[in-house]
Amino acid sequence: MFGKRLRYLRQQKHLTMKELGQIFGLAESTISGYENGIRSPDIELLPKFADFFGVSVDYLLGRTDDPHGSTPVGEDISFEEKEFLRWVREHVTGVFFAEFDEAPEESKAAVMETLRWYWENIEKPRMKKNKGSNQ
Repeated sequence: MFGKRLRYLRQQKHLTMKELGQIFGLAESTISGYENGIRSPDIELLPKFADFFGVSVDYLLGRTDDPHGSTPVGEDISFEEKEFLRWVREHVTGVFFAEFDEAPEESKAAVMETLRWYWENIEKPRMKKNKGSNQ
């Protein structure tokens, strides 16, 4: 997850791997290794990357999807939100979006918004109807 997030943040700042490496005194190949998951940064470097990009270390490490907070993924969300995410995981991501995790954050947000509409307006009412007819 770190590599994907680092690549995304670097690209958002319109930096090349070489330019980012120069900022931190690292070789382009080191940045490439981080982004491709071949290498991991030293623990002292993580907060420096976080500060530079204006995100939390937890976000860089994939422990939260909130770039500025530290709420763990899957924690402190409603039962309804957990049900929605379970439905997405079971019925959508593996079937239609095999590369979903690698998609740009903006694209993922747009897809999730559409899926949420579908969930609220079609799937959830269908599930309630089926549950009621089974009783």
